[in-house]
Amino acid sequence: QTVALDTFSRSFLENPDQPPSAVFGAWRSAVSVPLAILTGVLGIPQFSPLSTSTELDDKVQYPLFSRLIPSDAGTARATVAYFRNRLDLSFLGVLYVNDAYGSAFHAAIQEAAADREEGDRIEEVKGYSFSYSEGVADDTSELELAIKQLK
Repeated sequence: QTVALDTFSRSFLENPDQPPSAVFGAWRSAVSVPLAILTGVLGIPQFSPLSTSTELDDKVQYPLFSRLIPSDAGTARATVAYFRNRLDLSFLGVLYVNDAYGSAFHAAIQEAAADREEGDRIEEVKGYSFSYSEGVADDTSELELAIKQLK
């Protein structure tokens, strides 16, 4: 995450008279969120091919951010419909990484579950988050605790 921001910032500061016309990226929502704030302040449009977090739908906070795929809101609605209508589930546990993507997807699942008609909705959605750092051999106790709470 910080590598992308550092690279963009350094490039912009080294060539302030020649700012980019647009930024293509980042791939992950956790990187796109802070980058979209920066590009928005600088007046540079940003296009992401894979960032799906619904957090990025906020046009006040991220006025120049666009994505090339749908946000997680649509995926959440389809997920809830499948769990309820195909698997006949009425209680759902969501285990998610505590970052921009995971938190927003969990919120989208909760919203989609609440939006369904009475008798056709997931009655309860419990969420359990955990931390994750790419390339770091983390202590797994936080993840194990979250999994136990789902049971």
